[in-house]
Amino acid sequence: MEQIIAIQSDKPIDPSKIKVNISKGPENNRASPEPNFIPLVVLWAHFVARQFGLLARGRPAPWQLLKDDQENKINNNTIDLSQNSWQNFLSNIITDTSWTQWIQDPEEVKNRTLLAFETL
Repeated sequence: MEQIIAIQSDKPIDPSKIKVNISKGPENNRASPEPNFIPLVVLWAHFVARQFGLLARGRPAPWQLLKDDQENKINNNTIDLSQNSWQNFLSNIITDTSWTQWIQDPEEVKNRTLLAFETL
């Protein structure tokens, strides 16, 4: 936080006489009642990937495989994790610069995800 203080005086300010004390107040120490949304999403992606058998020791994570999936082989009858599918999803969900605001709202992310899948 930057704070600018203007002093109207004919005398110059002596920098050696300026003192600033910064301390944590009780409002800065409060824990959020909800976990941070972004790390929670990252953990959920890992959880789901493991549940689907897509995450294992010694293998790259599914989202790391996407860049090497030139032939769109990462899919099955019900799940399509291909690069093409991922890019289509991103194109449908990120339609303007407002995503930087709504990405912080879990319910809005869910709604927009469902809407994006309706057009895939």
